[in-house]
Amino acid sequence: MSMIVEVVRSGFVESTHHARVLTVDAQGRPVETRGAVHVPASPRSSMKPLQLLGMLRSGLRLEGELLALACASHSGEPFHVDGVRKILAGAGLDESALQCPEDYPFDRAVTERGRVYMNCSGKHAAMVATCALNDWPLTTYLEPAHPLQRAIRETVEELTGERVAASGVDGCGAPLGGAPLVFVSMLGVTKAFRAFPLSAEDSFERQIFDAMRTYPEWTSGTDRPEAKLMRAIPGLMLKAGAEAFDAFAFEDGRAGTVKIEDGSPRARVPVTVAALRSLGLDAPELAELANPPVLGGGRPVGELRLR
Repeated sequence: MSMIVEVVRSGFVESTHHARVLTVDAQGRPVETRGAVHVPASPRSSMKPLQLLGMLRSGLRLEGELLALACASHSGEPFHVDGVRKILAGAGLDESALQCPEDYPFDRAVTERGRVYMNCSGKHAAMVATCALNDWPLTTYLEPAHPLQRAIRETVEELTGERVAASGVDGCGAPLGGAPLVFVSMLGVTKAFRAFPLSAEDSFERQIFDAMRTYPEWTSGTDRPEAKLMRAIPGLMLKAGAEAFDAFAFEDGRAGTVKIEDGSPRARVPVTVAALRSLGLDAPELAELANPPVLGGGRPVGELRLR
């Protein structure tokens, strides 16, 4: 049975969201299983750490916060944009090489629009840098048959343990392993995320894990829930995806995935907090994220609650 999130306004259950949840302990044994976690789901940007791993295996070299940025769905804050340009400059490129759409940033304080402000531009910068390093074509790097995308696909299949049957397209235009909007099961994504903290200290997987947990603001934004969760629980790597998907892993191998069936982002974070708590991962800072208020006239008139 799915987990249910109720939206309560003035004592009345106004809406409900259904969630699939899978968590496993440090040995990979299931702890919480809610809903059909074996069937295909759409991880969307939660797959970015796997995509970056495919690039590192293809020769890309980034360090520290730029590794985290290459996994990011960032807010377009000035330091994000500067980092994207730094990745490009390191490969002798500029933002004209990017094929993500022009967009306004998530950060409402920034009013500029462009490809570097699009939330996936860190990943795209890493992609074109990988292509430049290998003398692969730059203009076709988003095509499923491109050497870059083949390398990423092989990495996804290896870490998830699931065969990718086709290639879908994410919101930024980049292919993801799987049929359109259906990619791999939550079991596969959870298995893949566990590989990051459990890999050898000098492995690419561990480099990505260490970068994401060390620089959480670079993977999302200064005030985003994903960064708040990682700051509250040191040793946690978490990546959100569009249509309300979350995937996470802790340093000892505890891991999990969350998918809100209707794609509503408002239910994602409370369910993710519940998933973390099912593994004994908690902190006082999580209280504000677990039961966000429902507002009416600018003041709290209800809450989101789980059952």
